Amino acid sequence: MPFSVWLATMGMFLSHSRPLVKNDNPYIEAFFRTLKYHAAYPGRFATIDEARSWMGDFIDWYNRTHRHSGLGYITREQRRLGEDLGLFARRNETLRKAFEKHPARFPKRGPKEWKSRRVVYLNPSRETKRLIHQKAA
Repeated sequence: MPFSVWLATMGMFLSHSRPLVKNDNPYIEAFFRTLKYHAAYPGRFATIDEARSWMGDFIDWYNRTHRHSGLGYITREQRRLGEDLGLFARRNETLRKAFEKHPARFPKRGPKEWKSRRVVYLNPSRETKRLIHQKAA
């Protein structure tokens, strides 16, 4: 049995083109982009041990320190531990109080409501986008 057929039996498909691929993992895509554009990324490593050491430090930073825009500016560790719900609730309460005191400082509709999204899409289809907007309304 050819490798591609074997992969297909498990629901995986070979992809030779990157743009608009619907079945990629959005988490690894975000990780790779952050890695590639990180200011300290050396591009090349002299030894495998140097690469392992640098990656270990990077992964620790990525999970525990880096505040991800796609997660609402919280860390991956906070998301994994479920701390995001409490953080967003406090953030929303603070913004609500600030809006009540100084409404002129906010856009017409007031502050943005921060929510924890549990589903992530990479290049969602039009149908998926429509369903997402229906749930939000």
